[in-house]
Amino acid sequence: MVWKIAVGVALGSAVAAICATASRRYTVRSVRGTYFAIRPEGGTCKLRIGGDLDYALECERIPRLSGRAVLQGGRLYMSGGIEDLSASEQSRISELYQRLFTAEIPPESASNPTAKPAQVLEVMSLGQRTYLVSPDEAGGFCGAIADGREPRTHLFGRFFLRSGDEKYATRSGEVPEVCHVFEDALRRSK
Repeated sequence: MVWKIAVGVALGSAVAAICATASRRYTVRSVRGTYFAIRPEGGTCKLRIGGDLDYALECERIPRLSGRAVLQGGRLYMSGGIEDLSASEQSRISELYQRLFTAEIPPESASNPTAKPAQVLEVMSLGQRTYLVSPDEAGGFCGAIADGREPRTHLFGRFFLRSGDEKYATRSGEVPEVCHVFEDALRRSK
């Protein structure tokens, strides 16, 4: 159990470092679009990101969320929507969305004691494809690539994939940079 915690801490730091360097690659233009995913308990989700980083998230049987996003360090911080709900509604929605997003205080708000968490997604590229993945699920994304579930040839899957990107082919063995970090950390932990 101790090694799992150590690997988790090392991976979290490594993912953050890699995504910080990714900020040079990702622009508003490169992330805007409509993304689709399937929720863990079933049902589809559609996430639209506009040119001004306004977003709208619609999932079956869950209240719609919308607001503004900030692209920083390879991460998309989405705020608005959930903050306007009652505490019990926030808790219910957080549970429903927990595998799709990670709740985190944006870096520019870290010194503000009243700052509210934003819904966070990592921007990850696989060839010409753009995925949005919860930082907590980055290892699962790498595992999906390793066992052949990604890259997928259809629009819907466990991770948000931009509409149209499912048509792009990828080279055999191609993986996002973050997956190499996971492989290295697992090798060192054994």
